[in-house]
Amino acid sequence: EWPAYAGTYAAARYSPLTQINRDNAKDLRVAWRWKSPDGAVRAAKPDAIAPSFSYQSTPLMVGGVLYASTSLSQVTAIDAATGATRWVFDPRIYDNGLGGAANKGGVHRGVAYWREGDDERIIVLTAFAQMYALDAKTGKPVAGFGKDGHIDLTQGLRIPVDPVYYTMTSPPVIVRGVIVVGSSVFDFW
Repeated sequence: EWPAYAGTYAAARYSPLTQINRDNAKDLRVAWRWKSPDGAVRAAKPDAIAPSFSYQSTPLMVGGVLYASTSLSQVTAIDAATGATRWVFDPRIYDNGLGGAANKGGVHRGVAYWREGDDERIIVLTAFAQMYALDAKTGKPVAGFGKDGHIDLTQGLRIPVDPVYYTMTSPPVIVRGVIVVGSSVFDFW
């Protein structure tokens, strides 16, 4: 299991697993390869979306499922044993134009996982400052979260913010039911 961005909620960034060690690492082979859904989006809009310059996502692994984000803020659930895609959620951030976005839509580091009883959610932040709560089993936005499953994080700030210059690149952290977010801001002029 790797239920949080840094492995544990204490950000340990360490796995105590011993199945792979210096004696057997040489015997490792590729079990499967996964193709990002970003490729199909870019192929359909080659003049509008440049290739990503930096894929930085760290997938989570919970209950045999990998949850990962892509450079276009898409979220996917992947069967960890087979590499089969279970679902993809696409917030369509590329429809807003990526050229001026603070991260150019090309940096996205991951998602957060939350569970309470049978309710399992994936929380994703996007370029253009949106937060989505997705049903971890289906990838559908959770209707009771914000407006139709998402929240505009530019709303309620003390000063108006253009979401082209205010974006989210890192996954949120969930602490005792509170979602904590950071941001990426153009601040050089």
